[in-house]
Amino acid sequence: DKESTMGFQEYLSGARGCLVFVSVLAVVTGLVFEILNKKLMDMVRSKPWCAQAMNLQKALAMNFGYKEEECTFEAMLDGYSFVIIFCGHHFVAGCCMLPVVLMGWEACGTTGQLLFVVAALSDVALDMFDCFKNFCRTFLYSYIPWSSPCPLACFIVLCCLHHPLAMSMVIPMVLHYPTMRSFHLIAVSLLFAAGICFLSGAYKFTLDVKSKGGFMQYKVVVILQLVTIWFTRGYVWFTQVYVTLTTFRSHGDTKFFIAGSVAAVLMSLFNIVMIMDATDAAKKWLPRPVPTEDAEHEELKAQIVRSHSSVLSVPSIMTDILSPEAKQFRASVQVLVAANKFKKGISKKD
Repeated sequence: DKESTMGFQEYLSGARGCLVFVSVLAVVTGLVFEILNKKLMDMVRSKPWCAQAMNLQKALAMNFGYKEEECTFEAMLDGYSFVIIFCGHHFVAGCCMLPVVLMGWEACGTTGQLLFVVAALSDVALDMFDCFKNFCRTFLYSYIPWSSPCPLACFIVLCCLHHPLAMSMVIPMVLHYPTMRSFHLIAVSLLFAAGICFLSGAYKFTLDVKSKGGFMQYKVVVILQLVTIWFTRGYVWFTQVYVTLTTFRSHGDTKFFIAGSVAAVLMSLFNIVMIMDATDAAKKWLPRPVPTEDAEHEELKAQIVRSHSSVLSVPSIMTDILSPEAKQFRASVQVLVAANKFKKGISKKD
C-alpha cells in the first residue's frame, strides 16, 4: 500500500538503509545471475552460430589480456552469456526509471519515485557483485575456481575505475539529489545505452558477415550503436552533466561540485573513447561492400572485437597500458591483417 511504499522510500533515503539494501540486493542479484547464466549457456550452446560466436569471444578475451590456454569453450560461453544477462538487467532498470523521466518526479507519485531509486541502487548492487566476482577470479581463483581467471588489467579497468566511479556517482545522488532532473536523464540514458550496445554487440558475434545479408545486418548494428552512443554518451551526458555541476555550484555545495567534477572528467573520458570507436567503425565499414578477401575478413573481425571491447567499458587503450599480453595480441592481429593485404596486393600485380 501507499503507506508501506512511503516507509520503504524513507528507509532508502538514509545512508544506512541505502547501504543495507544495496548489500542485500548484491547477494540476491549474484544468485539470480548465476542461475540465469547457466540456463542461458545451455540455450546458446545449442545455437548453430555458437562456435563462430565463441571464436570471436575468445578474441575479445585475449584482447582483454586473457591467456590463450584460459580461453576454453566453457569459459567463453560463460562470459558471452553473462554479458547478455547484464543487458537484461540494464533494460529492466531503465524501464523502472521511465515513469520519473517521462512524467517528472512529483507527477509520477511515490511508486514511480521508489521505482527510480530502487532501479538506480540495483545498478550499484550489480556493480558490487561484479567487483566481488572479479576479485575472486583475479586473486582467489586457485582457491575459488569461479568461472575463469580474470586478468589483472581487466580487473583494474572494471573494478578499480569503471564500477567504483559509477557507484560513487549514484549513491550520493540518491541520498542528496534524488529529485534532480539531470540525474534522472543521465541515469536512464546510460542504462539504456549500455543495454542496447551490449546486446547488439553480442548479436554481431552471431552474424555471418561473409554473406551479403549478414554484412548488411552488421551495418545496421553499427548505425544503431553509433546513434545510441552519440545521443546518450555524447549529447545527453555532456549537456546534463553540465547542468548537474552548475546546480551544485549554484547551491553552494562545494563538496559535490568538486567530487562531481572529478567523476565527470573520468566518465567523460570513457564516453569519448566509446564515441571515437563507434565513429571509427562507422567510417570504416558503412561505405564498404561485402568483404570477400581473407584480409578484409580478419580486419572486420578485429573491428567487431575492438568495438565490443569499448562497449563493455574496457577500451583497448587502457588494456594496452595495463596488459602486455593484450597489447601483443592486438599487434599480432594487425600484423596478420597487414600481411594478408600485402599478399592481396602482390596477387593483383601478378
